[in-house]
Amino acid sequence: GGSSIYRGARCHGEVLRLDGGAWREAGELVSPRCGLAVAADARSSSFFALGGYAGGTRYLSTAEAFDTATGKSTPIPSMGVARSGPGAAVGPDGALYVVGGSSD
Repeated sequence: GGSSIYRGARCHGEVLRLDGGAWREAGELVSPRCGLAVAADARSSSFFALGGYAGGTRYLSTAEAFDTATGKSTPIPSMGVARSGPGAAVGPDGALYVVGGSSD
């Protein structure tokens, strides 16, 4: 969602059905971000967008859940540390894990 600090950058997601479909728009994130982590939750129709970089010296701790069934994104609690370039996964215990990244 919103505008990007990068010329020509897009602030929405795209989806490709792996059964032979074509790329199509999937919906917008709440916050434009690059260098983010993404983790899918196989138990639901959601994936998570975590952290990232928003330009200048603005690194993000914000996070959101994107529901692929509705194409809507909603904020979830922010991480304790702002970071760009982290890795993320939903663990076998159902918890969302974020590791690494940097705010410099």
